Amino acid sequence: MYDLPWLGDAHDALWSALVTAAAREGVVLPARRERGVEPQALATRPELVLTQICGLPYAKMPPAAVRLVATPRYRAPGCAGAAYRSVLLGSAGRGAGRPGNLAAALAGPVAINEASSQSGHLALRRAMAMVPGCRPERVLTTGSHHASVCAVAAGRASLAAVDCVTWALIGDARPALKGAVSVIGVTPPAPGLPFVTRASMSWGQIAALNRALGGVMRDPMLASLRRVLRLDGVEVLPDAAYRRLLRLEAEAVPPLLVQT
Repeated sequence: MYDLPWLGDAHDALWSALVTAAAREGVVLPARRERGVEPQALATRPELVLTQICGLPYAKMPPAAVRLVATPRYRAPGCAGAAYRSVLLGSAGRGAGRPGNLAAALAGPVAINEASSQSGHLALRRAMAMVPGCRPERVLTTGSHHASVCAVAAGRASLAAVDCVTWALIGDARPALKGAVSVIGVTPPAPGLPFVTRASMSWGQIAALNRALGGVMRDPMLASLRRVLRLDGVEVLPDAAYRRLLRLEAEAVPPLLVQT
């Protein structure tokens, strides 16, 4: 889910390490990770071994659809344990970019990464509930958090909600892009993006996958790689943590209709 264009090699290296660690635990992972597939579609495949998905779609899946393996922790401002936040971004140098000026930002076009996203859509809808009556003039679906930041930086959108891990990764590698937008707010925490497997995986296999993930997160030889990806470990959250997102969705403003 955080496979930004400049992080492909780092994620490939992490996957290779995980393949080796999983083999030691008796679990066979594909030698190469599959790319270019929508995560929620991948999660429904009967041959799925491991993928990462957004917490909101996971909360909406039938209980027998997939099984939770673990939730990663990240070292990024806005993260605490396996929870994370979204940052609300406005255009730098414009009134919409002033901290706390959400109403002004909502006066222009709003960018969302996708309608099913917790961090890019639901988090924004929850923030909008704090400014009753404010609705954006237009909603753009960009396809990714990175593209949403680019839309705000280019002036095509006046507001976007962006996952704080993505925001930190952009700051690491694209400081000019980060400097072209302003943080005008931060949303409340939500459970992080979980790793899941197919429902037919045994609990023993899931435990083995969890041990493999934990080993990769502790391996001192992989410390520099984890630092690049801002990874800090894994933990197992209860399903109730994700079901809470459904209650939060009920308290938010209605979904934003994509108009262009």
